[in-house]
Amino acid sequence: MSDSKLTPSFPSLLQRFFIAHLGNQRAVSSRTIAAYRDTFRLLLGFAEATAPTRLTLTDLDAQLILGFLDHLEKERSNGARTRNARLAALRSFLKYAAHYDLTALPVIEQVLALPMKRFDRPVLGFLSREDMQAILDAPDARIWAGERDRALFSMMYNTGARVSEAIGLRVGEVVVDGSAVAHLHGKGRKDRSVPLWRTTANPPRRTCTLGGSCHEGALRSTDCCP
Repeated sequence: MSDSKLTPSFPSLLQRFFIAHLGNQRAVSSRTIAAYRDTFRLLLGFAEATAPTRLTLTDLDAQLILGFLDHLEKERSNGARTRNARLAALRSFLKYAAHYDLTALPVIEQVLALPMKRFDRPVLGFLSREDMQAILDAPDARIWAGERDRALFSMMYNTGARVSEAIGLRVGEVVVDGSAVAHLHGKGRKDRSVPLWRTTANPPRRTCTLGGSCHEGALRSTDCCP
């Protein structure tokens, strides 16, 4: 039996990578899978001169990958963070594929040696107490939507939650009785529990929680600080 029959094709390896490796073996989040999927969608679009079914691992050489990364920055106006994230996705696939196609190892090693792009990390700004209070006071507390928005802003300020973490909360994950706490689900399946200030956990009557269900005692802050 020839080596070509023993070596999986590029489409076959890519399918195994997403289904068997990412989905089953590593059980990564759906967001990670979506990000990796978008990386390959963009790469295949960039390498449109070669049909995906005819691509091989040796086609994914350092020259092609560098050209793709430059394309992301120059043509798609992607920043260094996005560029590095795309390269990380490609590296992950090639490390997996190297176990199944030894003939492609020299090419794969060249791509794995490509460095991440360095970039400046600016000092993050912050809001003053007065600025934060102005944001909390902006929603119209006389209507349900205003109470909901104020609860959302207050909880995010209290916990430092990302927007995706805040909108992903469910009723049972925000405890306002006794030792008030919010159970947040972060990126990379990193969960954390954050205590809530008394003012955050002292809500008005019948305000809908972030999860979308109404009950007696939802979140609201009457002051931005504990």
